[in-house]
Amino acid sequence: SGDELGWLAQTFNRMLETVQQREIELQQSQALLQAVIDNTTSAIYIKDLQGRFLLVNQCCLQLIGKPQADRKST
Repeated sequence: SGDELGWLAQTFNRMLETVQQREIELQQSQALLQAVIDNTTSAIYIKDLQGRFLLVNQCCLQLIGKPQADRKST
């Protein structure tokens, strides 16, 4: 009925808003983490099981001879 559809639409919209808010919070958290690790004098990196870099800081990039612009391809 119309009431059920309205309720489902409202519920879906609330869920969507929650997901969007969590995505924003995750992006902010990731940016904060990157800022913290970039401002340390220690090389920090995370690799996956295949040896691919998942996360590197500026000091690590300098040690391996890659410019910061290459961060995504490291």
